[in-house]
Amino acid sequence: MMLQIPCPECGSVLKLPDRSLLGRKGKCPKCGHRFTLAEPDDVELELADADASQPVVVPSARRIADARPSASAATKTATAEIPSFEDASPTTSGTARLHDLNRRRQRQRRNGILVGGVFAVAVAGLTWVGASYLRNRPTASVATGRQPPQIDANYLSERDRLERVAELIEAESLTHGTPITLRYVPSGASVVVHLRPAELWKSGTIGEETRFCLGDEFKTWSEERIKKYCLLPASEIEEATICLILGARGSEPQVATVVRPVAPEKTSDMILRFASQPESYGGTQVFVGPERAFLISQEFDNEKRPLLFATAPASMAEDLALSIGSAGITSDGIRQILKHTDRQRHATFVFQPADLRIHEETLFRSDLRPLVATALGRIGKDAEAVAWSAHYAKGEFESELIVRNDPATTPAQLVRTIATRMDALPEELLTAVSQLSPADVGNRKLIGRLPAMTQLFAAATVGGIDDRAVVFQTRLPDRAGPNLALAGLLTWHESLQAKTPPGKTPENSDTPPATIAGKLKRPVEVDFRRTPFEDAFAFIGEETGITFEVDGDALKLAGYTRNMPQTITIGRVSGEQAVAAIAAQYDKLALVVDEPNAKIVVTTIAAAAEKGLTPTPFTP
Repeated sequence: MMLQIPCPECGSVLKLPDRSLLGRKGKCPKCGHRFTLAEPDDVELELADADASQPVVVPSARRIADARPSASAATKTATAEIPSFEDASPTTSGTARLHDLNRRRQRQRRNGILVGGVFAVAVAGLTWVGASYLRNRPTASVATGRQPPQIDANYLSERDRLERVAELIEAESLTHGTPITLRYVPSGASVVVHLRPAELWKSGTIGEETRFCLGDEFKTWSEERIKKYCLLPASEIEEATICLILGARGSEPQVATVVRPVAPEKTSDMILRFASQPESYGGTQVFVGPERAFLISQEFDNEKRPLLFATAPASMAEDLALSIGSAGITSDGIRQILKHTDRQRHATFVFQPADLRIHEETLFRSDLRPLVATALGRIGKDAEAVAWSAHYAKGEFESELIVRNDPATTPAQLVRTIATRMDALPEELLTAVSQLSPADVGNRKLIGRLPAMTQLFAAATVGGIDDRAVVFQTRLPDRAGPNLALAGLLTWHESLQAKTPPGKTPENSDTPPATIAGKLKRPVEVDFRRTPFEDAFAFIGEETGITFEVDGDALKLAGYTRNMPQTITIGRVSGEQAVAAIAAQYDKLALVVDEPNAKIVVTTIAAAAEKGLTPTPFTP
């Protein structure tokens, strides 16, 4: 029969399987108290209507001497007393039990508070240790040479370095002016040109020399456009912001300007210059003429003369009135990159490459488009917006290129891409220049120096990151500006003459060439960037009107394939030069001109000999 022995210390019940363990020492599993196991005292019970004044009999364990009793004594104790159910009092027993339970709960509560306090202290200690570890982890990582497991330390270090470079670029810049804004400009500006004409047109300056080095055609054109849209000669304009508002593809761009004269004029003199009638738009007075609308700013000097005025197409008069309170609405790329500009610089050009590609037919002459396409190719399609500026000061020429990256790429990737293309430019120019033969000795020397000039330009360029803007700054002696302008202009003119001989060109010929030799003289824009071998010939064929037949089996026997990547950028050359540039890379390649069938077979020397065909030599 199972016996239940209460612990005399905490009251917990110990269960014994039989009476053989009585008389031995036991240990309470709850409080750990050691005591001699003895049969509990008998409990007196009484009926429910018994007198409550009867003495209370509280069940408890009897303490027994440490000496182990004999077996006969234990047996006698176990059988001597038989519980008397007639005299036991349930009320008295229940009260005692209640007190016992209360004591247990208080003890458990004290133990719980103690355990909770210990647990809280442990959690606080672990938290402190963890925080200390996290706080000191970068230092420890550097000290031990190990990198944090989930952080790309190379990327962080590269970006940190580029950000520090951008800070140095800004700190050491030749100018520290405020950014260019689009206040007084109607909404929709896509191209922004900011100039300081009075400084650039000042006699005897490097700016004037640079303008002359860009040629008489550019000099005359720029002066006429400034006079037309800014109403003043360039030498009388301190600051001019010229904005192009682009519409649908193929439509002419609209021009809006903000002009700050060197010497402010009276309001009455400005109105006479406008030659237009005043109209009110929402309380703002705008002078509207047949073609242009004019707005006088609310900024005055000490003599109450307006500091600047704005012009726009007459159809945008209302938008011009609204722009007096805030900058005109434009794309996010233009708006964000304008924050990185400096209005003190002599010349700044802000644009989105995608807009120039879409509207190239209305923005540039046909002979300028290949040059613009090459320049945009250097920047790449990862650029959302671009700002380029130039400035002369303190005997130095400073060029700054700011590019806002497309969200699909990171600024660090864009820095590497543009830097790689810039480093490759001198070698590509050397290849292109070597094909020119200027008649004038002076021009030949200057054109021959252009690759070295661009190499020096690339070596003097440093790049950094300012938020999402990639910044490239180049600092050279001020003489570098005119030299680069003149060498670039002469190279461009010479390339046009080499591709388009005077008198007769493929574009203005009355009849197209009938022979393959004549078709190969047609111009081709070669800008292959890992273009497959067969696709490169197909492109040349489309431009020249020639069918190229690639013998894939013959190429395979020689170890060639149709998909060999072609990376050739030589600009606008004849079809013959383009074919020769590809063929020069492969010793076993042969080109067979099949005049009767109006095609060129691209095969190998061995295959041509086997078929009895005579290869046609193509030399670069």
